[in-house]
Amino acid sequence: MSLHNALRATQCLALTPFLYCAYLFRACIPRSTHRTLVLHTESQLRTLFLRAERQLRILVLHIEHLRLSIHFLCAPQIVTAAFPLIHFVNRIFATTSTLITESLHSGRINRATPAQLSVMNKILSLIILCILVGPFTRAQENFDSVKVVPHKLTDHLYFLTGAGGNIGVLVGPDGTVIVDDQFAPLSNRINGAIKTIDPGDIRFVINTHLHGDHSGGNENFTHMGATVIAQENVRKRMSTSSTNLATKEVTPPRDPAAWPVLTFPTTMSVHLNGEDIELVHLDPAHTDGDVAIWFKSANVFHLGDMFVTYGYPYIDYGNGGSINGFISSLDRLIGLMDDKTRIIPGHGPVCNKADVQKFRDTLADIRDQTLAALKKGKPVSELGSLPIASKYDATWGGGFLKGKDFVIQVGENLKASLPPSKK
Repeated sequence: MSLHNALRATQCLALTPFLYCAYLFRACIPRSTHRTLVLHTESQLRTLFLRAERQLRILVLHIEHLRLSIHFLCAPQIVTAAFPLIHFVNRIFATTSTLITESLHSGRINRATPAQLSVMNKILSLIILCILVGPFTRAQENFDSVKVVPHKLTDHLYFLTGAGGNIGVLVGPDGTVIVDDQFAPLSNRINGAIKTIDPGDIRFVINTHLHGDHSGGNENFTHMGATVIAQENVRKRMSTSSTNLATKEVTPPRDPAAWPVLTFPTTMSVHLNGEDIELVHLDPAHTDGDVAIWFKSANVFHLGDMFVTYGYPYIDYGNGGSINGFISSLDRLIGLMDDKTRIIPGHGPVCNKADVQKFRDTLADIRDQTLAALKKGKPVSELGSLPIASKYDATWGGGFLKGKDFVIQVGENLKASLPPSKK
């Protein structure tokens, strides 16, 4: 399959749940056989609005998922252009849903007319189609413009930047080891960039976790002769379908060629090119299959998405992520570092121990404030109205997650671990 056709297929598959959701929303408003909206009683009107409100809530979840998909699948310029518009549309849906809920409780619902409902239905459906088709169509054209650039850390250790997560590269007479491999359409370009450093074969690919912006090239590098290594939960999740509990969206298994061949539960050591590489799996953090790669002789860590510099991190609760595990894992990793340690983040420039410590402290502060609010009886839906993350928005608010959204996600994760409230 050509790159163009493959990306077209990916685009269509990615759009399917969103277009289906748009169809569901249009189906919320019943029509008679004469295509005229008929509402006979107040009870029917209330039922209609309840259905519309429920579908709007689902749309908000789908659009939030779209924002994450664009972040992981698209070039940086697409992310920068698309996120403000998607965030704006998501706010429209969320606000509309809230207004409907308030109307149901205040009696203002009786003043809504069938014509107003029909117009709202058509406008929202049109917005969904426009906002979803545009970014993926533009993203398709941008892999060709991605440049894979090597950055030297030591004589044998490098990292590459491109369109996905940072790639660690260890070269030498024993063969090449890479950490993560970005997206499949970039594999030949990544391989070419590595060959400018060292012409040796790539023997091992280590996945920091399962997400496609870090493991999307697994199939291609397997076909090139490399062996994929990952924590055992990565293989389990790649080899089985999964269902998003909120949206009911089903993700099929990856191609078997992408599955890790060598797996481990907690730690694994690789000794090549005079380097002792320690693979460390700690608590569920970004996902439940995260691995920190420690190049001991070089005093360098690759932390995958357990540490990023773009802003509020994405915690993938659907794949076992946890805010508490995120913080506890960072605590243990920081204990292995010193002031001369260099850290390759999942996304962003090379950092040091102090940067990781500040990142950890910010997460802990947001977690602690959110937990305190929950214990006082604050509903998760209202956590975003609190100034929990406001002081961090200036430095962290430029990423794909905003402070209020992150706080609500943290609240949802913490709420599940709290004992049921006594009534």
